Amino acid sequence: EEREEIANAIWMVERRSIRGPALEMVIAAPLSPYVDPFALTAVFGILSLAGVALLAVVLTILLATRATRPLRELATASDAVRRGDLRRRVSVGGPTEVRQVGEAFNVMTDNLQTTLDTLASRSALAAVGEFATSLSHDVRNALTAIKVDLERAAIRDRSDPVADSLVNRALNNVARLENTVTAALSVGVLTLLLKNVGAHVNATTVSLALLLNVLFIATRWGSLPPLAASILAMLCFNFFFLPPFGTF
Repeated sequence: EEREEIANAIWMVERRSIRGPALEMVIAAPLSPYVDPFALTAVFGILSLAGVALLAVVLTILLATRATRPLRELATASDAVRRGDLRRRVSVGGPTEVRQVGEAFNVMTDNLQTTLDTLASRSALAAVGEFATSLSHDVRNALTAIKVDLERAAIRDRSDPVADSLVNRALNNVARLENTVTAALSVGVLTLLLKNVGAHVNATTVSLALLLNVLFIATRWGSLPPLAASILAMLCFNFFFLPPFGTF
């Protein structure tokens, strides 16, 4: 079997010799009709294989990106929570396991935010209670002692009009301070009561109760005590009863 180039084409040549009588037989045929279809099929096969490999690579990249994007987002959100940003949430997506991790992260963050808000509210209520106790014992008792001493001084010495006027002015000032302390104390006590029954009242009811308390103080003690009570009531209302809770 030989191959020869004939007319710019490759031919397959088969030679046979016969001795008696002496005869040489040559059979030739072009290879193109037999080889070209297989060559074309091989080219198509290689291109198809390359296409399938490229498609597999693209799908792998897409699936890997889809799977890792929620994980990257989760890592970023975890860093934010570690820095104290408890409002950060992650979008739930990706494979089932990744979605479960995202849902668990959001639930954990919600629970942590709720716990910290509760602790902050309890700490603030404790501070209000301490403030009310301080007003009641330290400031109010001290004012009462000063008032008693001034009243004794006024009773003992009535001969000096100037001294008597100064004592009366001091008594009036002490009375105003005592009324102001009592007004602030009433706001603190009312805030504690409303916060303890917070599940049964809404913000409108709380604001109305605080307003009525301020109006009662205004009708009884003049201008300064209700002014102090209204400022304290506004701060307590914003801090304890208006979302976001724990802020002014």
